Amino acid sequence: MPFGLKNAGATYQRLVDKAFASQIGKNMDAYVDDLVIKSKTEYQMLDYIQETFQNLRKVNMKLNPEKCSFGFEEGKFLGHIVGKQSIKANPNKTTNNEAEYEALIAGLRLAKEMKVQKLEVFTDSLLVVSSQIPRSQNKMADALSKLASLTFAHLTKKVLVEVLKAPSIDELEVQDVVTDEDPNWMTPIKKFLKNGELPNDQIEAERVKIKARQYVLQGETLYKKGYLAPLLRCVGPK
Repeated sequence: MPFGLKNAGATYQRLVDKAFASQIGKNMDAYVDDLVIKSKTEYQMLDYIQETFQNLRKVNMKLNPEKCSFGFEEGKFLGHIVGKQSIKANPNKTTNNEAEYEALIAGLRLAKEMKVQKLEVFTDSLLVVSSQIPRSQNKMADALSKLASLTFAHLTKKVLVEVLKAPSIDELEVQDVVTDEDPNWMTPIKKFLKNGELPNDQIEAERVKIKARQYVLQGETLYKKGYLAPLLRCVGPK
């Protein structure tokens, strides 16, 4: 499929959604030509890979071996680092989605300065806004763009450029305090977040899994998450 065509991306996405309908949302995530198979155990992974190849054969779809990776506990997906316990932004890559997001923020900021009372934003990127507009339904915007280019072709064209010196969203503020040595109350939570290790007692294990949802591990340091609040670094009892 030649991806230079206007609706090629949306058409290919529909093909992927149809081909892997039995897997997407269960053991696979798919975005255009990026596919990630996920499982909790190695045995499940082998079954899911076999299911994926079966679905590929049904639509006669081929994979590029150089772009395939198997057996990884952490990998890159849509500009993010997806791992066993977390999803983090990839610090070494600025994605198109980030650029579109910054452009959207800049446009909203300009509209606010112009005191715009009503504004509608349309995009074909589901990662930038919560409601996605398919390319096939974006004909009005395309028509207006062509009309403007023809109507005002005689005018001098100027490109206004705004230089963003920093991302619109700053990194989370972390309240740093001194922590104590292990072992302490944080030890079982850190072990679970780091390598999935749980206490032998089943009741205590369930308690640790539930409690761990409130925390995030960065390196060897445990932080408590908060709603609209900075991460709080956890400390042990004195």
